[in-house]
Amino acid sequence: MPHCSKSNNYGPSTSPSKIGELNSKPTLALSSRHLREFQEEYAKTRIFSHQNLLPALGIVSKIQNPPTLAIVSQWMPVGSLNSVLHGGKGIPVVDNNAIKKFAVDIARGMKFLHDMQPDSSPRFRLNSKHIVIDGEQNARLDLASSDFSIQGSDKIYDPAWMAPEALAPISPKGNDFNRKKADMWSFSIVLWEMVTHEIPFVDLSPMQIGIQVAHENLRVRIPNGITPNMAEVIRICMKDEPSKRPTFEQIVPILVKMADN
Repeated sequence: MPHCSKSNNYGPSTSPSKIGELNSKPTLALSSRHLREFQEEYAKTRIFSHQNLLPALGIVSKIQNPPTLAIVSQWMPVGSLNSVLHGGKGIPVVDNNAIKKFAVDIARGMKFLHDMQPDSSPRFRLNSKHIVIDGEQNARLDLASSDFSIQGSDKIYDPAWMAPEALAPISPKGNDFNRKKADMWSFSIVLWEMVTHEIPFVDLSPMQIGIQVAHENLRVRIPNGITPNMAEVIRICMKDEPSKRPTFEQIVPILVKMADN
C-alpha cells in the first residue's frame, strides 16, 4: 500500500487550499483506463458529511514527463498531526486533554470510513502524516492522502505505522489480510506517538522497519508514566493476532469515556 504523494503548500497560512502531487511511475503513460480509474478513486475522497474527514476539493493536471495529477484540499494552517508532534518551535503543545480529543476525532473518522461499503470507501492509510489539525483543534483524516492506483504498488512507504500482516501478507497475491484490523494497528501507533511525542523507530531505515516489524517482532515500547487506561487501549489495538484487535465501533465509546474523565 504505497504513498507517493508530496505536499506543496502555496501562499501564507490564510491560503484556502493546498496541493498534493501524485507522481505516477516514470514508465507509466496515463491511458484513458488509468484516468478513469483515478477519477473513480478520486470521487471516493470527496466526503463532506463528517467533521473528522477532510475531503479533496479538486484535481489539477500537469503536462510533463511523467505526467502528474495533483489533488487540491483545504488549507489547514496548524498542519499535520505529525508536524504538530515533531515540528519543533512555534507548534502548539499537545497536552493530555488534546491527546484524548484527537484520539476520539481520529477514531470517529475511521469508524465512518469502515462503516462505508468497501467499493465506495477511499484507500486511506492511517498515520500521523495523513491526519491534519484544523483551526478549531479538530483532528481530521486528510482524504487527499489516500492511495491511488496510478502510484503503482511496488513500494511501501511509512512502514512504521503498518501492521505486521500488511507488511508481510499471508497470501501469495499480497492482499489476504483484514485491512480494518490493520487500520486498528496503525491507530495504536498514532496513539503511542501522541503520548510519547516520539517518532516510531526513528533510528531505523524504512526497509529495516518493514523487515523487523514483519519478521522479527519489532514493536514500540509502551513507556511508564502514561495513564493505565491509555496504555491498555494501545495494547489491545496492537494485538499481534488481528482478530483480537477491537473495531473502531468498539473503541470510540471507550475513548469518549476517557476524554470525559
